[in-house]
Amino acid sequence: MSEDNELYESVVEDLRDRQAWEARQILWTRMRNQGVKRMRKPWAGAADMHVPIGDTIINKLKAYYVQWIFGPELLASFYSLDDQGDSYTDSVAQWFDYQVRECSNFPNAAIYAIDNLLQNGMGFLKPYWDSNKGRLAFASIHPYFVIVPPWTQELADADRVVHVMHMSEDDYVRSAEARGYNTDETFVESIKGEGKPDQKYEQQRYVAEGLSYTRLKDLIILWEVYVRGSDGQITVETFSPLQPDEPARSPFKLPYQHKQIPIVQLPYELLDPSFYSSRGVMELVQMYEASACKMWNEKLDFMSIANRPVLSTQGGSINAQNIRWEPGAVYDSVLQLVQQPPPPVDFDQEIQSNRSFAEQRVGIPDFGIGDQADSQGQNKTATETNAITQVMQQSNDLRARVTKNSVTLVFEQAWSILRQYKKDDLDYFWRNERITLEDAALDNAYVLRPNGSVDGYSREKETQKLMQLRQMAAASPAPWIKLWEIDRKIIELVDAQWIDQVYQEPQDAQADQQFQQAIENSVMIDGFLPPVLPTDDHVTHLTIMEGFIGWTQTPSNGVQIGQTVMPTFLQHGMNHVEAARADPAYMKQYGPQIAQFANKIAATQKQMQQAQAAQQQAAQHAQTAMGNLRGMTPGGPANGAPQMPPGAGAPAAPPSPPTPGMPAGNGPQMPPGGLPQNPVNGSVPHP
Repeated sequence: MSEDNELYESVVEDLRDRQAWEARQILWTRMRNQGVKRMRKPWAGAADMHVPIGDTIINKLKAYYVQWIFGPELLASFYSLDDQGDSYTDSVAQWFDYQVRECSNFPNAAIYAIDNLLQNGMGFLKPYWDSNKGRLAFASIHPYFVIVPPWTQELADADRVVHVMHMSEDDYVRSAEARGYNTDETFVESIKGEGKPDQKYEQQRYVAEGLSYTRLKDLIILWEVYVRGSDGQITVETFSPLQPDEPARSPFKLPYQHKQIPIVQLPYELLDPSFYSSRGVMELVQMYEASACKMWNEKLDFMSIANRPVLSTQGGSINAQNIRWEPGAVYDSVLQLVQQPPPPVDFDQEIQSNRSFAEQRVGIPDFGIGDQADSQGQNKTATETNAITQVMQQSNDLRARVTKNSVTLVFEQAWSILRQYKKDDLDYFWRNERITLEDAALDNAYVLRPNGSVDGYSREKETQKLMQLRQMAAASPAPWIKLWEIDRKIIELVDAQWIDQVYQEPQDAQADQQFQQAIENSVMIDGFLPPVLPTDDHVTHLTIMEGFIGWTQTPSNGVQIGQTVMPTFLQHGMNHVEAARADPAYMKQYGPQIAQFANKIAATQKQMQQAQAAQQQAAQHAQTAMGNLRGMTPGGPANGAPQMPPGAGAPAAPPSPPTPGMPAGNGPQMPPGGLPQNPVNGSVPHP
């Protein structure tokens, strides 16, 4: 017996071993779609309704899984194992996100796989390189079309894995050159549709539509078998179950550098190591859905009987066939309505109870919150509602942890394929900007992890946690907490595309504040008082203004603040101080700095007032001396006037303020640590 024959018979044995599991999968599919029909109706035309409890729960949970994977701005985070790769982690994560989210079919394939794992207990994703389109691609495989030996525990360690592939005859021929398929007309004719089965395997042949044959005459079924050799290497063998002796293409070694079976299992739950142990939503809620369907059918049956009453006669006889039940009819016999007993239960309440039991059995995220009444009909307290929410959240946490392990394997294989086949195309778009990844970024080793939180992903929940952290940091100033990073993450959660419009890096924002104050300094030199804006960083503005005043004290700089302009600077500084004091949150963080600037400004204002008073007093003395000179004769002093000392002249006139651009003379001195020295009235010009 040839090796191909042995492989085919081994796969057939694997199929026979899982027949009970296959039957259940078919039942769950029928149960979710058209529902399981009543085995025996009480009369022709009786109700046969379907309450889609399982499908409703799946749709709720599907949204949770999709949000967990695609909710974060980046699908995964990268951590470099090399020091030189640390600078590339962000750009590599962005490039990977662009290739997977935007350039591949991963968004659709992931949703298909999520639906499979919820309905059937497991889903499968197959990352592969699409040579026809030159891109990374993903295939979502229904669990019915993945075959493994019954002793398999982990798919990655399986002895063999079969992927049952379906393709049209045209697709087979069209992709034959790229994939190496046998295009012999006789061979193609023998493997499509019901084909021409090899009679040699009539006894061993496994007959199941969709697995070994199809009634669609132009559809071809191939078994792509991944066989693990004794050396651990994986060989790919492809053949049709209708012609197992003739391969559809020659066997070859797995071409991917990751050297793993390129199929990843996504289980719904972890019960035991057995491959087929995971149960889906439909299996978990089957009894509740069957009970709800029965309640609905019984309700409609009761309504049919009640709306078509049973009549009896009081004396005489009538032919029931001749009676036409219609308004205004006259009968020659007395008819009496047979009273029906009331329904023994509230059908609607029973249906609702079954739905609640099913949701509790599965543990969907919002269970118990919307139902505000307990079993005794009393409203639930807020504490009880919060406790139920926390218990249900634990179910979500478990789902997220199970899913994260599988999604990590999918992303690792996708990353390896991209490095192998996409290394020459490093352009990508990030936040509406075209960027090119450096070649050296792919030369480093990375560890990647999906960005979905381990405790489940909810955009609102993540935003709430960040807001709580920010409030805690603002309540008690904590310089070790990066508030700007918290703000950035909040904006990303709201809408990542807003980052460029509403967010600015702290160093860039500080530079803008410094530049704004520099412009305001130039405006104040001309005597104009600029307004203080709500967005101003007061400490930065005051620091730049103080530095500018000190810079003007050096004569060689060619700029000097005149005595009439200095009050404008001081008033602007006080406006910043008052605006800062009006903001309690700002004062909690920068209170000491604001108080220091306020003291400096107050001290400078006091010195200027003292200098102005001294100048006024000197002017009064000069005026008095001039009045005394009016009574003197040209040759000498007036009668009784004091004689001027020899060589003494007239008193000097009051000094004029310094000319703009001229260095100031000695003015009032600031206290230690105060503002730099400023020119004041009364300074003596340089002779």
